[in-house]
Amino acid sequence: MPNTYTQINIQAVFTVQNRACIINRRWKEDMYRYITGIVQNRGHKLLAIGGMPDHVHIFFGMKWAFRGQHCWTKEFRPLPIAPTAP
Repeated sequence: MPNTYTQINIQAVFTVQNRACIINRRWKEDMYRYITGIVQNRGHKLLAIGGMPDHVHIFFGMKWAFRGQHCWTKEFRPLPIAPTAP
């Protein structure tokens, strides 16, 4: 479709096994750079990255790829989220 703009932003959270606090301050910036390279090499745009000693948050703009009638890249699938009861 001409003149159509689509934007998908994803927030991914990765936790350490058993939520152990093992992400060390000395090398966490190197880990963030490594993750940034993975995201960018897949054609996506990293918007923010950060975390705590037991988890990492990655917020990125997903590259929109058309494959026939499907509009998702192979690496990601939509996950429907239903509202939760209070």
